[in-house]
Amino acid sequence: MLPHKIQIASFIAFGISFLVLFVVLVCRLGEFIDFGGVDKTLIIVFVIIEYVSLLTSIISKEKTENEIVKALRYKVATYVSLAYLLILFFYKIINALFTGNDPEEILPVKDLYSGSTILIFIVAYIVILKVLVKKKEKTAE
Repeated sequence: MLPHKIQIASFIAFGISFLVLFVVLVCRLGEFIDFGGVDKTLIIVFVIIEYVSLLTSIISKEKTENEIVKALRYKVATYVSLAYLLILFFYKIINALFTGNDPEEILPVKDLYSGSTILIFIVAYIVILKVLVKKKEKTAE
């Protein structure tokens, strides 16, 4: 596992890349600034920075990494993965029920495999883990 300082740096990198992406997208949608095609490259670069920063924060140690935090880490990863699989499963079932199993009418599941969906589950993992670790630290005191 990576040291806790890398986790802090990765959160800072995520925040900066999120702000830059927001500004680029607002300027692009509002047509305030003409980037001349560079905006697509900027978006790709900063999305990659977001993914890398979140993934490094996941594999970084907490401030106080002990057996309780490790157990919480595994539990949260299990529950978030289970939630993702259940959502995928129920999406398929509901989709099949409402479309009558006609292969041409079944909606694609690509939205559930998209990067933004996976990003949401990564953020959910980090937030849930942080909340549970803080709660355990308060009860330990």
